[in-house]
Amino acid sequence: MSQLLVDVHAKPQTEEEKYERLAIVAHQTREVLKDKATVTCGSCGKERRIIHCCKCFYCGIFYCPRCSRIHFKEEDL
Repeated sequence: MSQLLVDVHAKPQTEEEKYERLAIVAHQTREVLKDKATVTCGSCGKERRIIHCCKCFYCGIFYCPRCSRIHFKEEDL
């Protein structure tokens, strides 16, 4: 997966940011359908087992445990 162009933890401001997030969700969906075991974190890009990741109900992106705490505002960077 290429380097992220937008901050996935902030609300999308432009159409380009919305499409970037849709591309992340599409990439993760293909990964899950392909091997059903691992997925790439939508924020840091590390590959993790899907059972250790959290999927945001609103944006649909999978996050690793560290990034999910940031995404769900449990801790700051």
